[in-house]
Amino acid sequence: MRSIRTKFIGSLIFSLATVTSGFSQPLPPKAPKEAVKEIEQILAASSRTPPNNREEIVRRIEVICESVDTSSPPQDPSSLEALISLTEYQVQAYRLGRKTAKARPSIDRLYAQLAAWPGLTKELLAMSQSRLLLLRQDLALEDQDWKDLDNTVQSLKICSKELATTPKGAKQLSNIAIQSVRYYSIAQRPSEAETTAEYFLGLIPGTASLSKLEQDRLRGKLIDQVLDFASPEISPANRAKWLKRADEIWGLLKDESDDASRSVAGELIAHRASLLEDAKEQQACWDTYHAWLRRDSFVAMQDSRIGPQYIECNIRYLNRLDGTQFPKQLVRVHLFLDELKAASDPILKNRTTLVAPNADLARIMRDQLHRGIAAKMTALKRPAVMKTAPPLNFRRIDNGEVGSIEQFRGKVVVLEFWNPSCGACLAGFQGMSDYYLAHRGKGLVVLGCTYEDSSTEDDRDANGKLHGIDWYRRFLSKREVRYPMVLADNASVLQSYGVTAMPSFVVIDRQGRVLSFSEGIEEFRSDACQRTMKKALSE
Repeated sequence: MRSIRTKFIGSLIFSLATVTSGFSQPLPPKAPKEAVKEIEQILAASSRTPPNNREEIVRRIEVICESVDTSSPPQDPSSLEALISLTEYQVQAYRLGRKTAKARPSIDRLYAQLAAWPGLTKELLAMSQSRLLLLRQDLALEDQDWKDLDNTVQSLKICSKELATTPKGAKQLSNIAIQSVRYYSIAQRPSEAETTAEYFLGLIPGTASLSKLEQDRLRGKLIDQVLDFASPEISPANRAKWLKRADEIWGLLKDESDDASRSVAGELIAHRASLLEDAKEQQACWDTYHAWLRRDSFVAMQDSRIGPQYIECNIRYLNRLDGTQFPKQLVRVHLFLDELKAASDPILKNRTTLVAPNADLARIMRDQLHRGIAAKMTALKRPAVMKTAPPLNFRRIDNGEVGSIEQFRGKVVVLEFWNPSCGACLAGFQGMSDYYLAHRGKGLVVLGCTYEDSSTEDDRDANGKLHGIDWYRRFLSKREVRYPMVLADNASVLQSYGVTAMPSFVVIDRQGRVLSFSEGIEEFRSDACQRTMKKALSE
């Protein structure tokens, strides 16, 4: 079910078919199976051709969907499947075409028809309606319509009761439970996420066709969703309750040999390791996690999910740590990866190939780790308050004059880092110009600093050449900027100043020392930063 939508989005975004003009005319009525086949042919063709016109592709699919008569009951299960698939394609076309107002009526119409059509078993009805409701849930989250999200979850719970009693309903029940908990968590509604998780946890024991092991895995997945998405907003008492449940499922799954159980166990121990409050308990949990991954010569690591999830957990954890704890945990992870690199490759039964030799796996995981904490590592290099600001050489964009930050000793400097692709930066130019004009008489200098980045396509023209100072001059000529704009030689200035977001503001006092660092115009305009500025200007 989800793969249909994922494939559709990917096909449209990354590669689009060459289409002919004039395809907006109404088409002769089609049968659902015929329409689905035609859409799939379009998507298959789009994967073999260069990107072209996404809007026209979306419109083409819309027209095909709208040409189908969906009022007649399906004659067999395959016709019903075609109707559901067609609605999934249609809704995604509406979303990509920014016509979400048309998407909900399309879902609701078929949802109501399903209940009125004769011949559908309770299982087939619940399965079909739940697929439509999951689409409706997507729209509710996208539109931040929390009332609709509540109503959709309640309808999904009704479907779930029926699915829990059917032989084939377990997988769909899992999809419903996990997505419902996740969406409430993303919406920052932790109490609803917990209540929904509790509901589905209570439903699992009575689910037909699920073995005890499968039930434990599903329970673990739900608990993992709460810990992964909702935990920052959950009360300490409730978090302790969910961590206890995670520990229970971890104990049940950690000795299982199948990849599915290993994956759930790994997620649970990873979240426990990063969410425990007591430092000693936390370290003991990390030690347990590492010992589990080492067990059986790193066999668990050869599951393609275990390695990445270990690194993802560490990335989340490392990005929360302060400058004292961060290096210690980072060293622990690197030492563990050194062990993995040096270990002999495991012999896996019933496997024809390894995911990767241990040495390659360690390298891949290390690269993933570095990418995930790059911003954190840069931020840790940020110049300390009351330390001399790092060197900065530049050219003024308006006249090309060469300068440096040292030439402004004796003045208070606000160094604003911005980028042409940053909408918030561009929106803030007018306000920053007003701020500069109001305070320059007191000795304030504002420098808007951008840079040439050879690693980014956005900083290159159609011929692949870096945007030069003339390009930036033309770019700024269309905007109201009343303070000096400068161009640093390259993006290394970001590392020197520890910049991880745009716009960022560094306040430097008359002696050339860093007074404050702010990310975003709102943080720069905060009371604390403005008090610092006022004091510096008065000295």
